[in-house]
Amino acid sequence: VSADQTVLNRWLNLAQREIMSKWDWTFGKAFYILQTVTDITTGTVSVTLASTAGTYSSAPSVSTTGRYIQTATANNWYAISAHTASETAFTLGQNYLSATNTAVAYTVRQFFYALPSDLDKVISVSQAITPRKMVPLSEGQYDKNFIFSTATGTPEAYYLAHLDSSDNLQIGFYPIPDATVNIYIKYRIRTTDMSATTATGDIPVKNHGVLLDLATAYALNSLKDQRSDFWFTKAYAEIQEMKATDRQDTGHFRVMSAIDERYPKDQIIFRLPPEYGPEGL
Repeated sequence: VSADQTVLNRWLNLAQREIMSKWDWTFGKAFYILQTVTDITTGTVSVTLASTAGTYSSAPSVSTTGRYIQTATANNWYAISAHTASETAFTLGQNYLSATNTAVAYTVRQFFYALPSDLDKVISVSQAITPRKMVPLSEGQYDKNFIFSTATGTPEAYYLAHLDSSDNLQIGFYPIPDATVNIYIKYRIRTTDMSATTATGDIPVKNHGVLLDLATAYALNSLKDQRSDFWFTKAYAEIQEMKATDRQDTGHFRVMSAIDERYPKDQIIFRLPPEYGPEGL
């Protein structure tokens, strides 16, 4: 029974992934508000040449693990690999390369922010300060033109960076936010495979018939049963019907203007019969 359940789940999950990939479904979208953080510069830090140990003179109230630090006497940025909120001690991810300094000004900055674990693809990113939809940058564009930029302000662009330690995609902004800002992110969710016998998946209950039909097609195809053609055809027709009912503008219609309102009277391309009045009216 366990082996049968595994095979059934495989067919159902194949069907679910296929359906989710066929359309930008309303039920496949999510909305997330990311809140940026400002630089930390209070007090000074003590750092030592060729060491990863550092000390804040004034303990940050939040953990700075995962952020980056730059001292006022050096250009290099260092990842902070360990720090506990309200503690003064911190650990760098790399040895400090500059001269030892027991009281140097510094900047701790957040370059990357983790995105939701269920994110598959970013649809749009915006902020309400300007307000505007933010411009996407490729990681290559960012690396070439803005990497470790010192520019700060209201973010106007974003880029998708590497995965964090939890395998969540990260996002960065340009310029670096100089205030706490809400970033509004619309995204497509990652399909969650079904494993338990009670799992319902990401597709709405009303469309489970389509899911079962497509899973049936995969099952028959795996057995090289020609009846799979019928079930594939049936399932894809049902997917088209799903698209029609998933539209959010149902009940609305486009307002059309008269064709002769869009052209000068001497260029009218549609002529009315003479009984309808002078030409061009």
